[in-house]
Amino acid sequence: LQYLFSFIDSCGIMYRFDHLSILSEKFQTYADQLPEPKVNDSRTTNYREAIPVSTGEVLATGVGFDDNVFVDFGVYDLRQLNNAAQDPDWAYNDQSTFAPYGVCWFDLLSAADAATVRALPAGSSESGSQSDYCL
Repeated sequence: LQYLFSFIDSCGIMYRFDHLSILSEKFQTYADQLPEPKVNDSRTTNYREAIPVSTGEVLATGVGFDDNVFVDFGVYDLRQLNNAAQDPDWAYNDQSTFAPYGVCWFDLLSAADAATVRALPAGSSESGSQSDYCL
């Protein structure tokens, strides 16, 4: 069982954390309000009220599976379409609702942190170093 949480800041930036497996006490309380999970069911449930989140707050202490630890993090600028979305073929082929707003979050880091992230090995030898956002 894994969770995806999306947060939208008041300035129009959305960030998502996916594959969270062990939630903090606060977020487990919210997860306990969700419908009963079912195998191979990746439904999305929106909360009626916004969940307040503070800088530095712990969302989860575990990600992925015991034998395969991974996390998916994305940042989206909901105020404008990204450059990739300007290509009608790309926009047609991408089925993700938020992909046309995705940004390269590496560019939002300090120069030193961005260099560290860019130096990490790709998650996939086939597609892990390719990006429509980070050019």
